[in-house]
Amino acid sequence: MIRQAAFIFVIISIFTIGCGSNEESEINTAPKINAFQAESTNVKVNEQVSLIVSAEDAEKDKLTYSYEISGGNIILDGNKATWIAPSTPGEYEVIVRVSDGKLITQSSIKITVSPAEQPTKKIELKIQWFGQACFLITSTDGKKILTDPFGSGLGYTVPSLEADIVTVSHSHSDHNNVSMAKGSPDIIKTLGQHTADGISFIGIDSDHDDAGGSKRGKNIIFVWDMDGVRLAHLGDLGTILTDDQLKAMGKIDILFIPVGGYYTIDANQATKVVDQLSPKLVFPMHYKTDVTNLPISGVDDFLKGKDNVERINGNIITIKELPEKTKIIVLNYK
Repeated sequence: MIRQAAFIFVIISIFTIGCGSNEESEINTAPKINAFQAESTNVKVNEQVSLIVSAEDAEKDKLTYSYEISGGNIILDGNKATWIAPSTPGEYEVIVRVSDGKLITQSSIKITVSPAEQPTKKIELKIQWFGQACFLITSTDGKKILTDPFGSGLGYTVPSLEADIVTVSHSHSDHNNVSMAKGSPDIIKTLGQHTADGISFIGIDSDHDDAGGSKRGKNIIFVWDMDGVRLAHLGDLGTILTDDQLKAMGKIDILFIPVGGYYTIDANQATKVVDQLSPKLVFPMHYKTDVTNLPISGVDDFLKGKDNVERINGNIITIKELPEKTKIIVLNYK
């Protein structure tokens, strides 16, 4: 009886020790990620950024690394990696997973991908103002566009100019004196798409007043591209821009805008239009000067409270590059 009890005790003891040994062998802790860092969390599209993970495993198991991200490409190198950012800007979450062969631990960081910096546009536009809404814009290759030429009676000297193209925003005499241009220029004075001398124009419907044109009639906004920049001449615009007009105009680089009020938008409305378009350069026009007796305001009302204003002691300027921030250029008419 004693021998039988001893035998049972040995069997139970062996079984218990064996169970304890299996439990110990199955104990395993997940890898610990001490740090997950990116060389930079703000990169440009298609830019490379280095990633590094610092991790450890209590059991000293060999660690492997894998990544998950919704865009771009990953090049693996042990606990290091290189991410090539995608061509689409946005915020991307980079997830790293560290495995010891049994358990996995993960961590993540967010990286913002910004558009590539655009090179500064190199241009050579000459812009000359003769008063009212009349400008002569000359491209790098010498093409000349004359806007809203005025007739006699305003007080300004009516010049005789050479021009390849003349735009007319409406039929009033201070905007439609096409005879100011010598020769046989292309005359653009209607709505819609036009191409003249290789330059594409779009004429956009607008009003000369705030009553749907019932007071002073219709007005045409002209938008065109030359020397790699987009220009807009608002003519005698009478209201701030509508969503449809803004969509049709697109991104404007150089803006010619009336600011004198009474017949057109006033200084406050002009400021709102500039805010709507965010152009790089603004040329105010159609304001009172010392030679006109029109019941309109001077340019100072529009300039009040604004910075980045340059007054030119002359009526012509050559634009060679566009500023980062909106700049107002005030030309003299002489």
